[in-house]
Amino acid sequence: MSPTTPHISFIGDLTVDVYPQKNQRHLCGSSLNAAMWAKHLGTKPSIVAAVGDDQAGREYVNVLTREHIDGSRISILHGRTSVIEINITAGGERQYGDWDPGVMARYHLSKDDFAFLKKHDATLLTVYGPTRHLLDELVTFGLTNKKRKPLVAVDFGDLVQFEKSFSVVESAIDGIDMAFFGLDKDNDERLINDVQQLAASARKLCIVTLGQHGSVAFDGEKIFMQAPQSVSVKDTTGAGDAFIAGFLVSYLQTRNIQKSLEQGTILASSAIQKVGAY
Repeated sequence: MSPTTPHISFIGDLTVDVYPQKNQRHLCGSSLNAAMWAKHLGTKPSIVAAVGDDQAGREYVNVLTREHIDGSRISILHGRTSVIEINITAGGERQYGDWDPGVMARYHLSKDDFAFLKKHDATLLTVYGPTRHLLDELVTFGLTNKKRKPLVAVDFGDLVQFEKSFSVVESAIDGIDMAFFGLDKDNDERLINDVQQLAASARKLCIVTLGQHGSVAFDGEKIFMQAPQSVSVKDTTGAGDAFIAGFLVSYLQTRNIQKSLEQGTILASSAIQKVGAY
């Protein structure tokens, strides 16, 4: 695989975002959001996930086919496709309502999935409470994958679904190469310090997005900081997915952390200027 056209596989939910205020629905979810942004950068993304055998599931299959995103490892399970309610504040911030993970709550990675992942340069899992089991499965894969390909990355988000407990990260770090977080500079100082210390002790690359305060990366030795772009905010949904896609693509191409922070910031800034994740 050419280092200029990295192949990245995104593991995670395919979730229908429902906006009651606008009477709109969008096919989104962390894996599709990130894959779409990675595709914008000229990569060949794939998605490893599950959808239901309902109308939304069929729509997702059609979208992946139309967008030329590899969905060959999408499992179609009997039941409902994941769906979440989102409300947008006057300042463009998202507020999540009820989330029904549907078939993702009982979806598991298979041996065939892991064989598929080995064909990629990187794989990213976005982990939530209902998909915690996928983290355990991916960590086991990372620990037993001696060649360390693909690069294994996990997005832990704001850790709210894990009650802000850092133990979920500590238990997984040996089996992954890179960790992403979306934290609040004012309210999550302890967690940010925990991330920095873990990067130093485990010698793993950890990246934290800080909203209006930009982003920071720790590689165990140095600290890299990136200021945000000043843009009009309409909807922050999917901004983190866009940032991660930009960072991963740039990092695989250059191994330059600062440039990767810049690329992630550019994509995240594009994402928040419109309603919908991509």
